[in-house]
Amino acid sequence: MHANTTGKITGIVKDGNTGEALPGANIIIEGTVLGASADVDGYFVILNVPPGTYNVRANMIGYTDVVVTETRVNINQTTEINFNLEVSVLVSGSEVTVIAERKVVQPDVSASTANIESAQIEALPVQSVNEVIGLQAGALGLSIRGGASNELAFQVDGITLRDERNNEPITGVSLSAVEEVQIQTGGFNAEYGNIQAGLINVITKEGSPNRYSGTITFRNSAPGAKHFGPSFNDPNSYWVRPYVDPEVAFVGTENGGWDENLQSQYPAFDGWNTIAALSLQDDDPSNDLTPEAAQRLFLWQHRRQLDITESDYVIDAGVGGPVLKGQLGNLRFFASYRGEREMYMLPLSRDSYRQNNYLLKLTSDITSSMKLSISGYLNQVESVSSNDVGAPGYFRSAEGIANTLTNAGFTTNSRIFYDSYWALTDVEWRSLSAKLNNTVSSKTFYEVKLEHTQVDYNTRPNRERNNDRVYEIVPGFFTDEAPFGNEEELVNGIDGMLMGVRANAFDTSIFKTTTFRFDLTSQLDRINLFKTGF
Repeated sequence: MHANTTGKITGIVKDGNTGEALPGANIIIEGTVLGASADVDGYFVILNVPPGTYNVRANMIGYTDVVVTETRVNINQTTEINFNLEVSVLVSGSEVTVIAERKVVQPDVSASTANIESAQIEALPVQSVNEVIGLQAGALGLSIRGGASNELAFQVDGITLRDERNNEPITGVSLSAVEEVQIQTGGFNAEYGNIQAGLINVITKEGSPNRYSGTITFRNSAPGAKHFGPSFNDPNSYWVRPYVDPEVAFVGTENGGWDENLQSQYPAFDGWNTIAALSLQDDDPSNDLTPEAAQRLFLWQHRRQLDITESDYVIDAGVGGPVLKGQLGNLRFFASYRGEREMYMLPLSRDSYRQNNYLLKLTSDITSSMKLSISGYLNQVESVSSNDVGAPGYFRSAEGIANTLTNAGFTTNSRIFYDSYWALTDVEWRSLSAKLNNTVSSKTFYEVKLEHTQVDYNTRPNRERNNDRVYEIVPGFFTDEAPFGNEEELVNGIDGMLMGVRANAFDTSIFKTTTFRFDLTSQLDRINLFKTGF
């Protein structure tokens, strides 16, 4: 299942005075080798036109040339241009220029479709392709028509980028590399499969065969809280106040100065006097604690810095141009990079989500009608697993992290203060593809595509904890570095907080997919377009 990456131009050429068809008139897309001749009815069609804005010229001996400027061609859509040529009575070389008008309704579009050009994207307040999609009607991020992200197809230059393990789209492509984005939200043709929500088709830029050009964008957000209320380890926070408030910390929340209303807002706690007394009841003198020492141990085990101290950022860059000017079929390249860091709402096993995306596209005109494109794509994610069993999924949004803290029961404080509760997850997607496009005539072309993708998962526990008791938190009492580092044994803190056992999942899955596809497209007549392939 591959979406088209080109559009077509059709129309009729007539005599501007008599209205009669002008068979044999030439229609040329300026700056390209694409063109056609009008048939006996004056009708013409030009297939396999890359998306973009063009000047289209019509000429015929004895008539004044007409040039239609600002003609926009979109992916998988038809642009109609009708020419009315006037008998030449002007000075030789004169021409008539007309500005193209886009139709309000596209008659050949049966689906709900939106096309966003690179110029429009540059004017939008967006930082990613996902945000471009989210601005469209019926879309919320990658949720289209209420569907999940794994119910849509995401393609770059007609090549599907999908994690075969969980069917999730791979969407980290740089905005600098985008020529056009087409979003189709319904009415899918029979050629598409495994789609329920939508089809996203991204066309990337080609490097110029004549000059070098590039762009770079850097966005930075100052560090700041991503939640309401005080910090998680603030003395007045839900998880800390009962243990440090002088009114209740030593005698307990039910015996101190808190009224019933205040007690209901915080966890119940028996007080450090009770905790210290319990430590004296066993035969192990090494764990004997005074109430003050017990509280000091609590503060040690909750010392983790949970404030956001670093910024979010996005770097987006692209550069293109000739490889060997004028040689190897005007061989040209376009390379892009997108790097992103998004700080978590609170630090987990890592303090942030990081993504790096690289794209390299080589294009060569083997002949005037045959083009070869080779693309390499690499997407790397460093994150934290959103489960403890090694299944796919990782944290990114503040909402996703907040949901794990809601109704988490006795493990809630562990998820906050234990730095190894969640496993580390690295995911790397690699794709290498080649596409040969051959225009047989103005009405027929074919494409041959070969694609290989590989997805590597690496999920593992955080670093191992050092259990040496080398930290003297009060005179004569030593403890280890907990809650830092992964601990495979069941270990509880002084307040019962879980500080071990959790993130022991491993995943070193590798998924490989190789796809070969052939597509043939031919305009049989003015009404019927024939497509076939395998």
